[in-house]
Amino acid sequence: METSFFQRYWKLFFAGFAISFLGALPIGSLNLTASQIYGSSGLSKTIIFISTILLIEIMVVLGLLKASAALRAGKKYLPYVMPIAVLLLIYLSYSCFFTGDITIKQMDGSLTETLPLPLTSPFTLGVVLGISNPLQFPFWGGWNQWLYQRKILRKGNAWTMVYLFGIALGTLIGMAMFVYMAHRLQTYMERYDFMFTWLLGLFYLGLAIYMTQLFYKLYLKSFYKAHV
Repeated sequence: METSFFQRYWKLFFAGFAISFLGALPIGSLNLTASQIYGSSGLSKTIIFISTILLIEIMVVLGLLKASAALRAGKKYLPYVMPIAVLLLIYLSYSCFFTGDITIKQMDGSLTETLPLPLTSPFTLGVVLGISNPLQFPFWGGWNQWLYQRKILRKGNAWTMVYLFGIALGTLIGMAMFVYMAHRLQTYMERYDFMFTWLLGLFYLGLAIYMTQLFYKLYLKSFYKAHV
């Protein structure tokens, strides 16, 4: 008796879904930004932002699964991408701290007007924040290895597609739930709207500091030692 598609792949689909869903729920720069965009610009731009984040996440996971060639290509351009990402994150943090009246309801009149013109696009902002998240590499690299060892994930296009579909759906639902709950609670926390803005700024600043330290450790430290 042939094993059905569902019977063969359901564990892998559920694993990808659960990992990405639970990873999208804790407060972070991505889901906080999605909440800000929803409050200021509506559903359509929020969907564009989340879809961009999903696309980058899928590319990262796929690159890790394909490993060597994709990772070598990524490392080739990383020394040039990281400083640009750090500068953009610092600017985003500055925009959150010093625009004064950014709230979930009023972001369209403050943050979006103070950002450089390209970053007012939810797609561009999604790309910047997506590639500025180095934690996703060890996160998905570790989970991929664990799933391979447990024989839940296997080599093959069908296994990869099921896994990626589970990840995409989990991230989508997780971020959608976070945005929905943030705005359901808005009526109880309107007086603390400024806290969301400052929290988002702190996430951006913390990520910029982390990426600066990582850049120094990976590239500048060895360069400095070689020329001193």
